[in-house]
Amino acid sequence: MNNEEKILSMLEVMQADITGLKQGQARLEQSQATLEQGQTNLEQGQATLTQGLLQVDQRLDKVDQRLDKVDQRLDKVDQRLDKVDQRLDKVDQRLGKVETNVKELHSLSKAAFADILMLDKRTDKLRQG
Repeated sequence: MNNEEKILSMLEVMQADITGLKQGQARLEQSQATLEQGQTNLEQGQATLTQGLLQVDQRLDKVDQRLDKVDQRLDKVDQRLDKVDQRLDKVDQRLGKVETNVKELHSLSKAAFADILMLDKRTDKLRQG
C-alpha cells in the first residue's frame, strides 16, 4: 500500500468513526430529550400535587373553622344544659316541698274528717237525746 492508499484507508476509518460518533451523539440527544420530557412531566406532576396540597390545606382550614364554631355552639349548649339542670334541681326541691305539703294536708284532712264524723255522731246523739 502506498501512502495515498494508507491515507485513504485512514480517512475511511476516521469517516466511519465520525459517523459512529454522530449516531451515538444522536442517540444521546434523543435520550436527553426523553429525560428532559420526563423531568418536565415530573415537575408538572409535582406542581399538581402542590396545588392539591394547597387545596387540602384550605379545606382543612375551613374544617378547623367549622369545628371551632361547633365547639362554641357545644359550649353554649353545655351552659344551657347546666341551667336546665339547676332549674330541674329547684323543681325537684319544690316538688319535695309540695309532696310534704300534700302529706300534711292529707293528714289534716283525715283529722278533719274524723272530727266531722265525731261531730255528726254527737249531733245525732243530741238530737236523739
